[in-house]
Amino acid sequence: MVDTVSKSSRRPGEPVKLLGSSHVTLAMLGVIMVGAYLFAINQTAVQGYSARTVERDIALAKEENQKLKIEEAELRSLSRIESARERLHLVAVAPGTDTVSYLEAGGPLALR
Repeated sequence: MVDTVSKSSRRPGEPVKLLGSSHVTLAMLGVIMVGAYLFAINQTAVQGYSARTVERDIALAKEENQKLKIEEAELRSLSRIESARERLHLVAVAPGTDTVSYLEAGGPLALR
């Protein structure tokens, strides 16, 4: 702090008088510090909101993943495959038969 009166002309016990610009400077510094504090608090709140949003999205994705795993297990089940075979009129390979015969593509209707 700067005083307007030099030390030699000031009487003992007399308060030190500050320049008017020092008050303005201190007020500006206070406003800047309060602004910085409010900015920091706002940033923290925004980051907290973003974190909660991401956590919610992760929970939804995990729930969807679990549902898809259950659906996959149901679709891969033997009973479902057998019922689809019957519905589509497919023929099961006879037990003990190791050979599968394929149709040849050399016939008159196979290719142009």
